[in-house]
Amino acid sequence: MQELGQFMSLVSDEKDKAKKIQEEKDRRFKPRVSVGQSLSDFFNLISEAPRIPRKKGQPAGSDKHSDLYTDENPKGTIHGLGFKDVETARASVKKIINSGRSHAHKIQAANCKRSAS
Repeated sequence: MQELGQFMSLVSDEKDKAKKIQEEKDRRFKPRVSVGQSLSDFFNLISEAPRIPRKKGQPAGSDKHSDLYTDENPKGTIHGLGFKDVETARASVKKIINSGRSHAHKIQAANCKRSAS
């Protein structure tokens, strides 16, 4: 009878150890935020972000405002771009190539206009 009591005590101790190990595993490897939740939080943050207009006297290109679609440096703009049909697209690509701008500027001009079309 005493042996049975010792055996049951050992089983109970091992169960406790296994439970502690599982709890530690769950704590360490549990994702802090689910992907779906974090994406929805991110999009809510973006949609709720207020527009910060440029204040009077504030320099163009300042990081203190959020006028995303304002062309603050029209000197660098490549005008007359469009991608509505093949002819217009080819003409636009030719204008971009012959613009004399840096490669990065050309790529940005093509991508911005294409995504806006």
